[in-house]
Amino acid sequence: MTHFSQAIDTFAKQADQTNTSLANLTGLSHTDFSRWRRSESLPTEKAMAKLVAALPRAQSAALVVCWLRDMVPDDFGDVIIIRPKIGEGELKTLTASEWQAALAFFAREGEHNEIIRKTLIGMHQLMTQPANKANEALANNNESPTEQQTGAGEV
Repeated sequence: MTHFSQAIDTFAKQADQTNTSLANLTGLSHTDFSRWRRSESLPTEKAMAKLVAALPRAQSAALVVCWLRDMVPDDFGDVIIIRPKIGEGELKTLTASEWQAALAFFAREGEHNEIIRKTLIGMHQLMTQPANKANEALANNNESPTEQQTGAGEV
């Protein structure tokens, strides 16, 4: 079974949709949905465009990701990651290795970029200090309490 066939089948079952009702919703053929759900074929780019236009964003994003995964040989699974773009108001859960990579990147950038450095200091304070001190630090242009008391520019 392909990633796409699993995703479209799961969507259809959860939404209580038949191949015919999906076809009516998207303007595609019910036989196309039948073939896709049985892993006999994958949608064309044109069909995917119709699916994306007709379905809610979260469902269409999941289908596009699965469709793309089916086009990538299994050998490349450890080389690339295919996932939906995270939009406003949507949350993304990172893996431990993704967190480590992101933190390492920003730590390196903070060595050369004052804004990133101050932002990291402020974030650290939010996570480690009582709320009132962290809020004061953020209100003072992300300066740490040490900078506020001594006027020092380096932390």
